[in-house]
Order: sequence, then C-alpha cells, then structure tokens
Amino acid sequence: MRCSVKFRNQVISYSLILFCGVNETVAHEFIVDLRGFQNTAGIEPEDVVKRLMDNGFHGPTISLLVPDTLMIEPTESESKVCIYGPA
Repeated sequence: MRCSVKFRNQVISYSLILFCGVNETVAHEFIVDLRGFQNTAGIEPEDVVKRLMDNGFHGPTISLLVPDTLMIEPTESESKVCIYGPA
C-alpha cells in the first residue's frame, strides 16, 4: 500500500484520482480520470496505455468502473524503479 500511495502522489498533480478515502488514501490500486486529457488535448486512455507499454510498463486496466479512466495497480513483485518510472 505504501508504494501505491507514493505513486498516487506523483500522479495526482497531473490528473484526478477517483474514489479516494479519508485524507486521500488509496488501497493497493487507484483509478486515474483521463477525461481532462481528452477534453483539452484529445488524448484517449488507449494512447496512454500504448505509451506505457512502448516504454516497457505493464498496461493498466482501461475503463473498468468508470468510462475514460485507468485502474493502476502496482504489484509487489515490481521494483520501485518500475513502479515510480511512469510518474
């Protein structure tokens, strides 16, 4: 959970994290709202996932609960370099 919270803190300055708990805490995964990127720059969630995969990162789940979002779930088997790299 600690790694996920640190990663979320890096991501939050660029996008909106949905479904945060008290004090903006997250579980072992969190949902990134990309609708702002779509509205201002025409960037689709698929574009973000493709870019992550092009750079060797595991692609997050697209629009699982909310349209135009990504669910990012860092795994315990990944190194901190891999987890913090995308942010």
